[in-house]
Amino acid sequence: MRAEHDSCPGLCLRVRWRSVASRVATRGRLMWEWHIANLGEKHVERRPIEPSAYQETTGLFEAAADASVLDGRAVAGMWVVDLDSVQEDVILLHGRAPAHIHARHHAYRQKAGAADR
Repeated sequence: MRAEHDSCPGLCLRVRWRSVASRVATRGRLMWEWHIANLGEKHVERRPIEPSAYQETTGLFEAAADASVLDGRAVAGMWVVDLDSVQEDVILLHGRAPAHIHARHHAYRQKAGAADR
């Protein structure tokens, strides 16, 4: 979770992204969805993440965020959506992303912070 909501104006891409997550079911289970925006590309790659891979995904996300590289390609921005949450929370965020993604991540962090109190 590297990017903050207040820094969104400097980080948000000016390209219109069609990245609204849709619910995905695998064998009846909902999952996470990892969105990856590579530098120089206008589309966002989506990867469904099975519940059994959540811990591994979080580690891979953090490593990719630190290097700003995933699978040998430069990353402009990436985020992970929890499709099992009511609001489809953006639980991990790095780099550039649409303003609504930054807002959803900020709301998730506020909610998670309140739950920790």
